[in-house]
Amino acid sequence: MMMEKPVLIKVNSRIRHTKGEEETLSSSYTGTLYQKGEEFTLKYQENAEEMGKTSTYIKWVAGNQPIKLTIIRYGETKMNQVFRSGSTERSQYQIPNGVMELETFTEQVAIQNTAGLGKITLIYQLKLNKQPIGFYSLVISFTETE
Repeated sequence: MMMEKPVLIKVNSRIRHTKGEEETLSSSYTGTLYQKGEEFTLKYQENAEEMGKTSTYIKWVAGNQPIKLTIIRYGETKMNQVFRSGSTERSQYQIPNGVMELETFTEQVAIQNTAGLGKITLIYQLKLNKQPIGFYSLVISFTETE
């Protein structure tokens, strides 16, 4: 049986670019948390200027070790990124201007999800078309809003 709950989602990113500059970004969204057994999907709409209107899905299975987290973006921007601690993953990032190759080395994936509150912590290094971009620290928190 599929459970569906409205959630408030906060995304906080800290990026340390390879040239040394740092950037901090924070965004809030309303979305939905779906649960089917031990499988979870967090869904929300992004409407950032550089991405256009894009649906974002974050998927994981509770209790799986090592943790595998998948972020799928679909819309004007298309992407399917997989994160596993200690693993390098390759994917494509499709934007209206073309396709770029993404490579991520995931240092940490942690997921806490109890009693209507959740937090995903993701720390990774990113390369775009084989060029190092920087180190990313991403915290996605979600709270049921019923």
